[in-house]
Amino acid sequence: MKVLFLTPRFPYPPRGGGLQKTWAMVELLRQHVDLWLFCFHQGQQDEQWASAWGKRLRMLPLSRGRNPLSFLASLIHGLPLSVFRNHSQAMARLVREAIGEGFEAVIADHLYMAHYVPPDFPGRRILHLHNVESLMWESHARLMGVVGPLMRWEAGRLRRHELALFPRFHRLLVVCEEEGKAVESLGVPGERVMVVPNVALPDLLRRPPLAPSQGMTVAFLGTLSWPPNEAGLRWFISQCFPILRRLSPGVRLVVGGHNPPPWLRRAACRGEVELLAPLGQEDEERIYQRARALVEPAWGGGGTRVKVLNALARGLPVVTTPRGLQGLDLKPGVHALVAHSPHEMAVALSRLMVDDQLWRQLSQAGREVVGRLYVPEVALRPLLEALT
Repeated sequence: MKVLFLTPRFPYPPRGGGLQKTWAMVELLRQHVDLWLFCFHQGQQDEQWASAWGKRLRMLPLSRGRNPLSFLASLIHGLPLSVFRNHSQAMARLVREAIGEGFEAVIADHLYMAHYVPPDFPGRRILHLHNVESLMWESHARLMGVVGPLMRWEAGRLRRHELALFPRFHRLLVVCEEEGKAVESLGVPGERVMVVPNVALPDLLRRPPLAPSQGMTVAFLGTLSWPPNEAGLRWFISQCFPILRRLSPGVRLVVGGHNPPPWLRRAACRGEVELLAPLGQEDEERIYQRARALVEPAWGGGGTRVKVLNALARGLPVVTTPRGLQGLDLKPGVHALVAHSPHEMAVALSRLMVDDQLWRQLSQAGREVVGRLYVPEVALRPLLEALT
């Protein structure tokens, strides 16, 4: 079966939750179908991985920032900002020219690539949604203060775009049941919606189990410019961390990721946090080995938390808000500790700083559940079913 896979970014190395899911999908599909990959070239990529594709890989240059000029241009083109930032006439021509070369299915990865799939393509048309974009922007709006109304307006533009494009596809793949219900609320019949969960990096499960660190370190990992991450981290540093420092004197907070905002750099200069940015794979492993817990103070965003799955796969206990487990088949108190307030979060983290028995219970349960449910060969099985 010859399948065309359209994705905004070259998916290797898989840095970040979105690329991690895309890479896992691509690797699984390559084992079962004749897969062709069309994407945009937005920086450095792994040349060895790229060269293995040969003629089956086509990359086009594209780089548009998330800035006022791009926003104005999106208005002129009549496209939501995130869609406009991935809009290319050259890609549209490439897809139109390739589509007649015997492809039996086209998979659009992200809403951003959906408009490239011709509505009259006679084969299978599949749309994979990392998030329901309109809902995610609505969630962002609640976190963004004075620009919130503008983001709600943008969410409306995305919703109209979704309403126009969703009927084009035979199958819409979502990451959890909650997002599936949101897609159905936009008029998509339930039988066309399939859940394909996010996955942890398989390599994390293959590493030796962690042992409780002798230090007292709490870790936060993620793309640091992403609004839900930034809002959650601000909340934790201002509301929770002072309580935790009183409960556990000497505790440290290490923050690792990419694109830290200026306020976080200033906090690091003042010694309030330890900042590792940009974060390499070896740096991330050192954080896993050093930390006693990963904190995920999730209050917004969409989809499910890949960073939670990765931490559990590595065996690092997680403390999060209820939203941090949303859409995941995880039990509070068994696979992760869940807090509803700053004080509850500080108390849970303080326990993990000293309670080795609790630490080991959570570590083992986390690795077990990820290995059972959130590895590619299990979680991505519906992707193959969608092709039939």
